[in-house]
Amino acid sequence: MFIQESILNLDGNITSQRAKRKWENLKCKYKVLKALAKDVETVKPESWRWFRLMEKAVDGDPGDIDPPKPTLLSNLADEPDCAAQPSKKMYQVEMGSDILELLTHSVIEVNTQTTVADVGPSSDTAESVKEKQIEKSPSETQGELHLERAKLRRERLFLEKEHADLDRERLLLEREKSVAEREKTALERDRAQLEKDRAAVDRERAFLEQDRARLERDRAALERDRETVNAMVLRTKGTGHTETDSPYAEDRKRLIFLFEKLIERF
Repeated sequence: MFIQESILNLDGNITSQRAKRKWENLKCKYKVLKALAKDVETVKPESWRWFRLMEKAVDGDPGDIDPPKPTLLSNLADEPDCAAQPSKKMYQVEMGSDILELLTHSVIEVNTQTTVADVGPSSDTAESVKEKQIEKSPSETQGELHLERAKLRRERLFLEKEHADLDRERLLLEREKSVAEREKTALERDRAQLEKDRAAVDRERAFLEQDRARLERDRAALERDRETVNAMVLRTKGTGHTETDSPYAEDRKRLIFLFEKLIERF
C-alpha cells in the first residue's frame, strides 16, 4: 500500500541520484526527531508515521526491511561501465497535515556481463560535468593565452592609430584656430580704422554744419541789406533825384552782388 501511494505521488523519472537525495533527507529528519526525543520530553517521535520503519532501516533490522547501500549509490557516478537497472521501493513521509516528501530507495542490481541498449549513459553529477568542462590541457590554455595576447595587441595598435589620427586633427584645429585669431585681429584693426574714419567724417560734418549756419546768417544779413537798398531806391525815386554824390552807394551794390554769387554756389 505504501509503495502504491508513493508511485502515485512521485513526479518525474526515478533516478539513482534522486533516490539517494530523498533517502538522505528522510534519514536526516529521523535523526533530528530522535535527538529531540532525547532532549525534550514533550516530543513524541511516534507522531511521525514512518518513525518506526526508519528506525528499523537505519539502526538495523534485516527481518523487516533491507538497509540502504549508500556505497553503491555514491559510487554509481564513478562506474561508467556498469549498467544499472534500479528496482524501486518508495516510502511516503508525512510531516504535518500538508507536507509530503517522497523517498525512493533503489537497490542497484549490477550486471557485469551484459548492457541494456535502451539505458542512457552513466549519470554524472552536475558538478563532475562542470569540472570536466572546465578542465583543459596546458596546451589549450597556452593557445587561448596567445589568442588573447594577439587580440590585445591588435586592439592596442588600433587605439594607437586612432590616437595618432586625433593628434593630427588636433594640430589641424590648432592651425585653423591660429589663422582665425589672426583674421580676427585684422578685423579688429579694420574696425578701429573705420571708427576713426567715421569720427573724422562726423567732425567734418560738424564743420560743414557750422559753415552752413554761418552762411545762413550771412544770407539773412544780405536780405536785410537788400531790403534797405530797395527802400532807399524807392525813396530816391519818390523825391525825383538820385544821390549820385554818395560815396558808399556803389560799394554797397558791389557787396550785395558778391554775396548773392556766394549764396548761389552753396
